[in-house]
Amino acid sequence: MPKGGGPTGQSGFFLLPIGGEVTFKAEVSGTLNPGVTWKRDMGRGSIQPDPADNNKVKYIAPPDFNFTNETSIIKATSVENPGAFEDAIIQLTQFVESRGQTLPLDEDEIIVGGLAVSPSQTIDFNDDANIDMVSRNFDAGTVTINIVDPFDPSGVLTFCGKTVLVSKPVSLVVGDFVNDLDPDPFLADVAGLSQNPAGNEIVFISGNKTELKFPCLYVPSIVKKLPISTTETPQLLASGRFHNPPQANLFTPVSDLAIGTLEGSIIIFLQDRNPEPHDSVSFVHAQTVNLGVGGALKQLFAGDFNGDGLKEIAIVREDDSDLIILRGDQTGDFSGPRIIIPFPAPIASLISDDFNGDGISDLIAAHTMPNQLSVFLGNGTGGFTDAGMIPLTFLPGKMATGDLNIGGNIDVAVTDMGANVIHIFFGDGSGQFIGEWRSEPVSSSPRSLIFGAFSGFPSTVGFQNADLIYIEPESPTTPQRLHVLNNKNF
Repeated sequence: MPKGGGPTGQSGFFLLPIGGEVTFKAEVSGTLNPGVTWKRDMGRGSIQPDPADNNKVKYIAPPDFNFTNETSIIKATSVENPGAFEDAIIQLTQFVESRGQTLPLDEDEIIVGGLAVSPSQTIDFNDDANIDMVSRNFDAGTVTINIVDPFDPSGVLTFCGKTVLVSKPVSLVVGDFVNDLDPDPFLADVAGLSQNPAGNEIVFISGNKTELKFPCLYVPSIVKKLPISTTETPQLLASGRFHNPPQANLFTPVSDLAIGTLEGSIIIFLQDRNPEPHDSVSFVHAQTVNLGVGGALKQLFAGDFNGDGLKEIAIVREDDSDLIILRGDQTGDFSGPRIIIPFPAPIASLISDDFNGDGISDLIAAHTMPNQLSVFLGNGTGGFTDAGMIPLTFLPGKMATGDLNIGGNIDVAVTDMGANVIHIFFGDGSGQFIGEWRSEPVSSSPRSLIFGAFSGFPSTVGFQNADLIYIEPESPTTPQRLHVLNNKNF
């Protein structure tokens, strides 16, 4: 339930698909209250109670609702505390599904793309102001930089795939690893973790700039290989600004690296941001942190959980309900006390974003026993507050976050592993999620869900276009290809 903002407030703004509906869960000060009543205060559409739950109601838009200029205002009132709720604006929007280009059969995972590495830093490999992607193929030993081609005459979202040979790439991250000496402070590069039989290493990939009209002239290459001296098996890679080198400031692009091993250690490499020479890559092995607990690592990512501009390292282990956060200092030393965040059930997947707009990284986890999402909000000191959970009626798989309804708040998309559809839960800006939309089924379980604005331009409330991209696996009737879920009504 959106709180605050009134009929014209941004915090109560969200969008729905054409002919769609949204289910509200009424809350009073965070506590479910059956004494809440709802009514349509202005506009068209109906409010219906949920017969299975007195704390839920459903708004259903009429089939002829004009989503471009028509608004319904829904008023919620608590019998016990009439001032506890304000108005919510409901506008209708349209998600358009389309298939993109066919992919090689073995190209079965999109790693990153269409997201901000940190504020104002987008994944643009060739500096043409369009967002790109990168994918890997472990068996074929390739990393493919996918440069978006906005001028494809077919209107299908198309990428120019530029492939680099990398032995057994198990993990990829994006950052600014190469000293480009360019007025643009951030130009994306790729670091790939290679399980090379001759010795494990990090492979750095960069390329040339292109003009906007010639994106396919981009040519990537391996700039440097950094050996990893360890008897353990490197498995996961994360990137973030872990330290402030003496020659840098908070506006200098610094992309450090954390490597998670199968045995449970975290290896820290810090970037030396000396601006000379041009196209140089320089990293120093700072330390190896032994977690001292059992269980293979499942996820490794960086997030600013205390608002100091530097990244902490978050670790998820197989079949474990606890999240481990390593806190560093200005020098990149992670030997200090750890933060342990207990979740209500084993974590199937975890993603981080700012769900309440306070500049602090928050967390949302998917669980399969029971099927639910749990939300934890960062408190600014490195700790988290349990913000509740979203019960699911399906088996959750991949997750992605972004402003999918172009309403100014962060939403979350979750794949349904059983019905082969994507569910979108709309954020209200306070860390709560107030509505749900689901796509039409695809042939089989969607893979590698990512969010982006691959064909839109920035606007005051997010992007004019918002895309969800995933791989539609091969079926008896269709080849494996990209699948695009696009919201393009702005």
